[in-house]
Amino acid sequence: MARHLYDIRTTAFIRILLRAEDKRFYDHGGVDWLALSDAALDNLFSSKPRGASTLSMQVAAMLERELKARRQHRTFEQKWEQMRAARALESTWSKRQILEAYLNLSTFRGEIQGVGAAARALFGKHPSGLNERESLILAVLLRGPNATPEIVTKRACALGRSMEPPLPCTELDTLAVGVLNGVPNLKGAVALAPHVGRALLSPESRSVQSTLDADLQAFVLDAMNRQLAVLSRQHVTDAAALLAKLDDQSTWTGQTS
Repeated sequence: MARHLYDIRTTAFIRILLRAEDKRFYDHGGVDWLALSDAALDNLFSSKPRGASTLSMQVAAMLERELKARRQHRTFEQKWEQMRAARALESTWSKRQILEAYLNLSTFRGEIQGVGAAARALFGKHPSGLNERESLILAVLLRGPNATPEIVTKRACALGRSMEPPLPCTELDTLAVGVLNGVPNLKGAVALAPHVGRALLSPESRSVQSTLDADLQAFVLDAMNRQLAVLSRQHVTDAAALLAKLDDQSTWTGQTS
């Protein structure tokens, strides 16, 4: 998974995310029993049931297809297996690794996946540079990626008021409308083979060896971008590359089109 070069425990977004999704993330072993009991009581007297999934439980569900919710809600059996998977995950992964996996695998808006892509697409900056208002909006998008700007504003304001100290709702509505009604800008940083990286992840392994070569991948991407620049006047916007290894001395040849 991608490594973030900033202290993930001190950024505005991480503080707000943990408040919204898992207040006791650094204290539990995968399951927050206190949050589960509170949710169970609330669900007895409320027409709008709420869950109490920790970040570890959510990552476990992202990694194992059978744990994904059927229709709107998970069955009791799925929930129990999700809790078991979360505890197993905590026994092999560090809190930082679980948090990084969550940040990289979560969907924020449409098909935008990962906090890096979301911060870049919506705000044109690195996650570590998000301010509190921007962080509030991203955090509430996790529960409703395609919610309207009005609903996002309402939820972000409520989340801000729950922070310690409370965060003001000033200009949240203007910001939400501006970034959510516009066209996401995903130009810029490129993730090397993200789909393969996600497929290789599993709760049992923290690192996986593969035949992927990041340096070679970056070289090919650079070659394709240069080729596209040459062909830009002909309105060519896509490119593909084919590489073949010629001998055992790691000599490569390639062609872009």
